[in-house]
Amino acid sequence: DPDEMRKILREAIADVRAIAGALAGDRLSVTTVVADLRYETDDRLEAAGVALDWPLDIGEDLDQVMLDYRAHRHFVSALREVVSNVIRHAKATCVSARLVVDGGWLRATVSDDGIGMGEGAGLGNGLRNIEERIGQIGGRVDFPATERGFAVSLAIPLRAAVPS
Repeated sequence: DPDEMRKILREAIADVRAIAGALAGDRLSVTTVVADLRYETDDRLEAAGVALDWPLDIGEDLDQVMLDYRAHRHFVSALREVVSNVIRHAKATCVSARLVVDGGWLRATVSDDGIGMGEGAGLGNGLRNIEERIGQIGGRVDFPATERGFAVSLAIPLRAAVPS
């Protein structure tokens, strides 16, 4: 399947870039991380026939706020898993993403207009994996109530990632 092959190649290239950056000791600016992630997310959702509502502006100038490799990898992997869940399970037509920097935290909320989880449904492996990844870097994960669909909020601390 050409679409599946395209997805696999895109993710592999992103992973190779991240690994190469880590080996070189590189840290990435929040601006770069968010821009790359937005582009990748839009591409994946478009291939799945799902619209993306993700404004480009996340507030203050974040070119000087750096994420180390570990924070970058866990944050990006968690958001990739959120998008994968939407594509696989949500039957959504639109995904909304909002990222802000607030009080030393990078906060991301992703919601969809899909079928939601249903009453009494527990967290699947993907959502538990997101909680674990974000927890490993001192972050938090919440699942805010929505009228329709499903939402995930992630928050990771920037204090350790800002250059001294």
